[in-house]
Amino acid sequence: MSAYNDIIYAVSADIATVTLNRPQRGNAISPRMRDELIQAFEQAVADPVVRAVVLTGAGRYFCTGMDLAQTGSRPDAAVDPVDAALRMFDAVRHCPKPVIARVNGPAVGGGVGLVFCADIRLAPRSTGVYFRLAEVERGLVPAVISRYIVPDLGPMRARQLMLTAERVTVADAADHWPGFLTSAVADEKALDAAVAEYTHMLCGNAPQAMADVKRLVAVQGGGLPSGETAVTTDALAAVRSVFSRMLQSKEAAYGIGEFMAKRRPDWSAFVTRGLPKSKL
Repeated sequence: MSAYNDIIYAVSADIATVTLNRPQRGNAISPRMRDELIQAFEQAVADPVVRAVVLTGAGRYFCTGMDLAQTGSRPDAAVDPVDAALRMFDAVRHCPKPVIARVNGPAVGGGVGLVFCADIRLAPRSTGVYFRLAEVERGLVPAVISRYIVPDLGPMRARQLMLTAERVTVADAADHWPGFLTSAVADEKALDAAVAEYTHMLCGNAPQAMADVKRLVAVQGGGLPSGETAVTTDALAAVRSVFSRMLQSKEAAYGIGEFMAKRRPDWSAFVTRGLPKSKL
């Protein structure tokens, strides 16, 4: 376990768990939590033992968004608030290792943004979990997180979510909002079981191949990291780059060999080498 203040970072069985840890404030994102989230995801990426990351919250809430009291009370002319927020959300969204959102409680505002930054999103139907973008009620706009929500929900549903400030239950999100959740489970016990099931699946896959998949989907889906555009990263060129590297990949050669031999691959040798940054 590493020393943080506003989050808890722990690694067990090749999985890093990042827990938002301001339960007395509904796990609202303080400037310190923002910086610690970036640091924690950088730590997970740099650790060759870590295969996937689980993001969750302490207490009753997953995350209630930005802590407006703290955000407004610590003006820093050297910090661009948009850039700082983008770096935090991008650290989650573009982590080269798979990220699972274990939504243990309500997600509001930026908390919804964090959910949409995850690759796998799991939530229980029976524990009062809901999702809400309440910014317009306060004269605010969910500007930064729109970058992560609109591509997955689509323009019409995104407008509905952002304009009405309505609560979306887990059942509604799963049954009537395509692109919102991976799975809605019965309760918290089932939530932990689902997290364990997905981490088991992810740990059985080739690490660099998964990183390339994430990068390729980001390019094809228009969800590139801040600072990159379709002009600087051509979608077809990205396909060619990944395919060419795959043909020369030791991972692919090993994986195909194990498939032909009817054995389940053991990717531990590839994991301990670390995960280079995907270049498309």
